[in-house]
Amino acid sequence: MTEYFTLTDTGKVRKSNEDYISTAQTENGILLVVCDGLGGLQGGEIASSLAAETITHEFRNASGFSDPYTFLSESTGKANRKLQEFVAENPEYDAIGTTLAAAYIKNDELFVCHVGDSRVYLLKGEKLIQVTKDHSIVREFVDMGIITAEEAFNHPDRNLITRSLGDPVNCIPDITGPLKLDKGDRVFLCTDGVNNHLTDAEIHNFLSAKKYQKVCDKILAACLKKGGTDNISMICLIF
Repeated sequence: MTEYFTLTDTGKVRKSNEDYISTAQTENGILLVVCDGLGGLQGGEIASSLAAETITHEFRNASGFSDPYTFLSESTGKANRKLQEFVAENPEYDAIGTTLAAAYIKNDELFVCHVGDSRVYLLKGEKLIQVTKDHSIVREFVDMGIITAEEAFNHPDRNLITRSLGDPVNCIPDITGPLKLDKGDRVFLCTDGVNNHLTDAEIHNFLSAKKYQKVCDKILAACLKKGGTDNISMICLIF
């Protein structure tokens, strides 16, 4: 039986929570979404909630679809248009946007869609796979060989992203899949408030725990212990 657990927390420093989690389960499968709003305070909260709820609303109201790529692309595009329409009607929020990480599970297949630096991981057996590739300046530095992955973890520009929903130009999602899921596999979605505090090795250790029901609480506690400098949000699914 597939189970998933969600958790979001403001952290120790921020005054508001600009992250947003939305989930939906229908005859078409399971959709999990995490978003990290940009634009500060109320603007970020609006952007993340509007994007996540638009995508899950489309999923809940779909009569059926055979092509997950088309659904993820079109629903993400609709969320992007909703954000642009909101800004057009509310120009005081002209700088808002949001990241997106979404996982769609149908039968034993996983499809992943993302924009920005919110992540989706897959723990398959003993191997942790980062399915998404951050749309960020620091990730580009790593790809060009300017810095190492270890140096990226503490880089001062690690939060500068190159794509976001709400951006009229740099908003195209990356869609990956299908990835085959086996019994016991774990799917983990998170905003950068998690992976900015925890290394992949630490995330791997938490996701490998046998008592999986408490994994979100334990990850949150670890992030808070390391400062909790950002909002912290995650979805943990065990297949």
